[in-house]
Amino acid sequence: MKDRLSALMDGELDDRSAAEAIQALGSDREAVRAWRTYQLISDAMRQSRVLSADFTARVAERLKAEPTVLAPRARVPGFQSDSRKWFALSAAASVAAVGVPCLRMARLLRMSPREPCGGKRTASTNARASAALATPDS
Repeated sequence: MKDRLSALMDGELDDRSAAEAIQALGSDREAVRAWRTYQLISDAMRQSRVLSADFTARVAERLKAEPTVLAPRARVPGFQSDSRKWFALSAAASVAAVGVPCLRMARLLRMSPREPCGGKRTASTNARASAALATPDS
């Protein structure tokens, strides 16, 4: 088994053999110990920072001992005022995005067909618009 684990670490196994070796790690404690030892040797050869052999087991035990806290997150003091500011800005932008086109459309609808494109009314255009509206259609 140790030869297969060594070959697995070196990347020399085909997919099927690698899967079998990994599956063996799940059930064979001796294979797990050998795997950890090989990992430590590999780290030492690469001059990686070496951790003790039982480091992962100790961390796993401490994590199991940690209580599970089911509590809401604490409020950040400045967060609420920031969120209100962004809400107000987004509301203003939404109103502007809807209001400006509506006001432009209302202005266009109030113009009579005979008015100049600029929409500037003069006394003569007002009189013509009133006369056009006052004559009954035949």
